[in-house]
Amino acid sequence: MKMKKWRDIPKPTIAMVHGWCVYGGLYSASAMDLIFASEDAMFVFPFGQCDTTVWDFGPRKTKEILFEHRVVPACEAYEYGFVTRIYPTPEILQKETLAYAQRVADNELVTQTRIAKNSINRTMDIQGFAASLDMANVSYRLMEASYTEQEQEDRKKSKGVARIPRALANLEAKRQAEKKP
Repeated sequence: MKMKKWRDIPKPTIAMVHGWCVYGGLYSASAMDLIFASEDAMFVFPFGQCDTTVWDFGPRKTKEILFEHRVVPACEAYEYGFVTRIYPTPEILQKETLAYAQRVADNELVTQTRIAKNSINRTMDIQGFAASLDMANVSYRLMEASYTEQEQEDRKKSKGVARIPRALANLEAKRQAEKKP
């Protein structure tokens, strides 16, 4: 439940993402209030212990992404509201993220900012956010317990990385189907 603890830090939090954002990086970014990314950011949303994807994308888009198991480029993550802002390069991403953070830090309405963040987080919890994290944790444990010995060995050998080529292939197939570069 570290994700909920990170989310409930009283000060605003911002993830700055460029390149690949998978597993632990995705877990950390998902816990932040805002996600700023460079155009080269690529996200892989695995079935996981603390899956917030349904909150970030909505139920149908989440099903589409998870069923297909594919990479989500920054532009698509932005389109669906997971990424808050996109910048053309990592250097501009860093410059603009730090400038935004400075403006927030200089804001004289510190108490109001904290109250707003807390109010939004509590509203999400009333809607079921915290309960969904608990359920995802239970589902993940059940999934792990259901693996055969061979599946457990295969997972240990691949350490999760073996699924990235499949996720990239699925993104390419999606782009070809939509006739996008």
